[in-house]
Amino acid sequence: MGVSPAQLALGKALGQIPTIQWPIQLTAKASFHLGMAAIVFAGPTVLSPADDLAEFGYANPDQESASEDGDWFFAPYDGARAVAWFRPPQTGRKYNVDFACAAGWGGPFTLETSDGSSETVAVPTDFQHEAYETVTEHIGSTFEAGTHDWYWFALSCPSYWRLSYCEFNMLP
Repeated sequence: MGVSPAQLALGKALGQIPTIQWPIQLTAKASFHLGMAAIVFAGPTVLSPADDLAEFGYANPDQESASEDGDWFFAPYDGARAVAWFRPPQTGRKYNVDFACAAGWGGPFTLETSDGSSETVAVPTDFQHEAYETVTEHIGSTFEAGTHDWYWFALSCPSYWRLSYCEFNMLP
C-alpha cells in the first residue's frame, strides 16, 4: 500500500518551519499567536474590543466626588493580572517581552516570570490629578530560551491600569 498524495502533502507541510513575523503582538482582540504565544486576563477585567484594551479596575463615575478626593479610578480586584505565555521557536536565542500599559495614580507594576524572578516598576507620582489622567509605561524583560518549553510573564498593578499590548521579539 502506497502513500497517498494527502499524506505526502501533510508530511511536507509539517516538515517546514513556519515563517514568523516579528514582533508578535498580543492585544485584547488578538490574544494569541497559534502555537507560540497567548495572553490570558486573570481576574475581573474589562476587555474593550473597540479600543483594543484590557482594563483592570474602573473609572469613578461620580466626577464630583472624584474631583474633591482625587480618586478618579478604583483599583482592580486582588489577583487581577495579565499573564503572557510564550514558547520560543529557537533555543539558545534571546527574546524580549514588552508590556505597554497606562496607569492611574498609584502603582507600582510588578512583572513576575516563570524563572522565579520579579521586577517592580514605579508609576510616576508627578500627576496633575486632572480628570482621568494616566501615564504610559513599558514594562519588559529579556530572557534566553534554553528549551522549547512555555515561559510565562505575569503583570499586575494595585491601582487602575490598562494594557494596550504585549509584544515578543527575538533579539539578534
